[in-house]
Amino acid sequence: MYKTIAFQLGITLALLESVELYTKESIIEYYPNLEKYLLRKESNVNALQEYLNEFIKKMKDS
Repeated sequence: MYKTIAFQLGITLALLESVELYTKESIIEYYPNLEKYLLRKESNVNALQEYLNEFIKKMKDS
């Protein structure tokens, strides 16, 4: 479940910066903190929550 959320957040946040990412490898390169979720190695959601908060903030600011 976290993998899907990390993937979508990575793609969306990058697009908000006018960067197009298409693969989990490109997301990992651009957002290294998402690697553990994209590779299904982490169950602690703290870093993922930070990216979600960043997304919410950007949506409120736009």
